[in-house]
Amino acid sequence: MCKLSETLTQSGASTNVECISNYGELVAQLEYPMFIRFISCSEKGKTNIIFSSTIEVDWNCTLTCGLISTKLQLQGQLVDEPRFSPPSLTYAQRENRA
Repeated sequence: MCKLSETLTQSGASTNVECISNYGELVAQLEYPMFIRFISCSEKGKTNIIFSSTIEVDWNCTLTCGLISTKLQLQGQLVDEPRFSPPSLTYAQRENRA
């Protein structure tokens, strides 16, 4: 049996999920509405980062571990990560100054 522990919201459109397995180290399949993600599991728990292109998530998912599938829901609001802003001088501009 595999189970996901409580998810933790992180900066950016991502969340941490911990997968705990009764069968030692293995890879489980976490199926979202739009895609499938393979996550690592272990008896002590392995943390996996799941990324999203949206801030609000309300996903009905299926966790498949071996022959056993479990329905679950990931729901919440992720914290938006500040967008990349380039430095005032680009690499090419700095090289041309020399």
